[in-house]
Amino acid sequence: MASRSKSRLPSQSAMDLNGESSKRRRKASNRDFEAVENDEHRMIQLAIENSKRDTKRVDFKIPDAPVYHPTIEEFKDPIKYITQIQPEAISYGICKIVPPEGWNPPQKIDFTDKRSIPTRLQEIHALQEGNPWDDGEEYTLQNYKLMAEQFSAQWNHTHHQKEKEGSGSGSGSGPSLAQLEKDYWDLVETATPHVEVEYGNDIDTSLYFSGFPNGIRDKSWTGVESEDCDDMFSSNYYHRTGWNLNNIAAVQGSILKFVETPIAGVIIPW
Repeated sequence: MASRSKSRLPSQSAMDLNGESSKRRRKASNRDFEAVENDEHRMIQLAIENSKRDTKRVDFKIPDAPVYHPTIEEFKDPIKYITQIQPEAISYGICKIVPPEGWNPPQKIDFTDKRSIPTRLQEIHALQEGNPWDDGEEYTLQNYKLMAEQFSAQWNHTHHQKEKEGSGSGSGSGPSLAQLEKDYWDLVETATPHVEVEYGNDIDTSLYFSGFPNGIRDKSWTGVESEDCDDMFSSNYYHRTGWNLNNIAAVQGSILKFVETPIAGVIIPW
């Protein structure tokens, strides 16, 4: 019995040691997990601090995104065409699809509408710091347009007077789009000068305005035109086409048609 007892003792001891070892491992795992989280947090904070110190812009050559020109036949089925160009376009993350000749949807926004839209106060010079945006003022479309034009005139007068005077008569057209794009990235990457804008984006079109006609939502609708369609680019066509941004999430072949919640920016366009 003593022999058996001795044989059990090591076994019991081993079990206790294993149990204690397991507890220790679990505790160590929790500490390791917390350490990883802390390390990641410190790395993010360090990256933000480094971005604040980065005051020199580095130019990189970024390849242009591909541009596609579908035929009228290809344009009849939006998802089929997108699937067709996907193998090439996916490596760029973005592409441009130019509609066939004749595409001319009506502009449905009423700029005399008196409803106010919210804005976000965006500090362009601090975008790399990851700070949340505060609320800006609310504007009617007309007032927002006036505010934006005044900001543009002031910016160009302060930073691009030479371009305006380039013709010698003082009636130059001002900076090019390429120059304004450079202005933007200089602000983002060098954090100077300090510039705030009231960002009028992320406007839920189901609550405010859409440039496209109201979409169609009946059970027979697919967003795909038949091969013998004889009213392409008609007034009725722009209501039903899958290229209408109010329709495209629910067009035949789109996985987004199975999302039942109307998510702004995903199901409902901004």
